[in-house]
Amino acid sequence: MTEAARAVDQTVISDALVRYIGEGRSPMPVDDPSSVTTTYPREALFLQQEISRILAVSEAITLHDVGPFDQSLRHRLHARIQELFPGLSGDAVRAIGWRWGFLNLR
Repeated sequence: MTEAARAVDQTVISDALVRYIGEGRSPMPVDDPSSVTTTYPREALFLQQEISRILAVSEAITLHDVGPFDQSLRHRLHARIQELFPGLSGDAVRAIGWRWGFLNLR
C-alpha cells in the first residue's frame, strides 16, 4: 500500500473500486471513472491512480496462480486479492474478482 493510500480511508478506496468496476450496476465490468469523480470529487485523481494500480496488480494474477479451474477457483482468487490488498473490503475484493473473471475466463 502506498503512503498516499494510507491517508485515504480504505473504505473510500474500496467503495471507489466497486463504483469504478460497476458491480451491482452492470451485467459486466464497465471501468467507469466518472462514477468515482462524481462521488469523490476531491479525492478523484488519487483514487483513479490507486484504482489503476490495484487493477494492474490484479490483472497480473494468472489462472496458473490461482488454478486449477474448479469450484474453488473463486475462493482462491479472492484469497489472493485479499492477500495483495488486505485493507480492501469484501465487496471490493469480490468486484475485482468479478472483473478478473471477465478478463481471464471469457
